[in-house]
Amino acid sequence: MKKMDEKIREFIPENSAGFTLVELIITLTVLSILSSIAYPSLTESIANNRVRSHAEEIQSILAFARSEAITRGTDVIISPDNGWAGNNGRVTANGATILQLPPLSGTAINSTAAQFSFDARGLFTGANVVINDAKASHTATLSIDGGGATSLLITGKVQEQLETDTGNAQETSDEQK
Repeated sequence: MKKMDEKIREFIPENSAGFTLVELIITLTVLSILSSIAYPSLTESIANNRVRSHAEEIQSILAFARSEAITRGTDVIISPDNGWAGNNGRVTANGATILQLPPLSGTAINSTAAQFSFDARGLFTGANVVINDAKASHTATLSIDGGGATSLLITGKVQEQLETDTGNAQETSDEQK
């Protein structure tokens, strides 16, 4: 009887390397469950980043147009195409295109003005631009005052305010209100 036990033990390696099929299936199951939990949060995060990115892009276009109006000593007009999502938006001075606007698709951009115009002194009549996305928990509101200064307010789970004219940044959660 001892000889049979010794023969059986010879075929079973003492230190086996690798995974069994059951261990592999359990690992893949746990991984798929964790992925399905993380996916909605990742989707929301990407949408929030898109909202912020588009708001900052519009803010930089407005700053460029104001700077060009002052430098050139003439009115500069920003004409977004199809709510900033089109390919034909442009910034013009004296009828000449000085900047072709990039299409900002993937978010809903609504403004109180169809065109934005800075005069030779960099002054503006005032307007708001609201950027949002159905998948995002944040909404960005870009305000341009009569002096041409812009401020960006991002609201959502955490409210942040960024002001370009003062350089101050504030963060307040909705719970603190």
